[in-house]
Amino acid sequence: MKKQLAQKELKRILHYNHNTGIFTWLISNAPNTEVGQATGYLNNRGYLTIGIKSSTYPAHRLSFLYMEGFLPKNIDIDHKNKCKTDNRWVNLRLISRQCNIRNCKVGVNNTSGVTGVSWDGRLNKWTSQIHLNLKKHHLGCSNDFNEAVLLRLAAEECLDWNLCNSNSSAYLYAKKHKLIKF
Repeated sequence: MKKQLAQKELKRILHYNHNTGIFTWLISNAPNTEVGQATGYLNNRGYLTIGIKSSTYPAHRLSFLYMEGFLPKNIDIDHKNKCKTDNRWVNLRLISRQCNIRNCKVGVNNTSGVTGVSWDGRLNKWTSQIHLNLKKHHLGCSNDFNEAVLLRLAAEECLDWNLCNSNSSAYLYAKKHKLIKF
């Protein structure tokens, strides 16, 4: 079992600038590192990752260790602006896994621009759906895209998704196109 990295050790090795989210070396621990040099690389999931003593850590998790003195367990760290490399302290928050999943970007395969709204070629209608507890729930169909978006947004509001993500793609679309009052 690997030894847990302590805040004191982290602060001995790295400096974290909470305004920029950048970690820099305080010591030179390898031939290719210099004191003051920014550190980290993008892992295969797009998160900035830092290697310390033969272990790797996502930078957003190290931010919590540096600032709060602990590595969060059984809870996610969310990048509020959905940018996985923006590790500024003001952009990070502890959040449940369910909320973190809700705060994702629109999927790369999404062609409508709104999560949960898609064109059903068999029905020649827009369909709305939402995932809850690993199950897909059909919300309805419409000839009108705006109506399909409002179906999705209404479901999000009923489930209090705004507590997790006030910038869902359905909300942003409805706001931009003045489909809802503010």
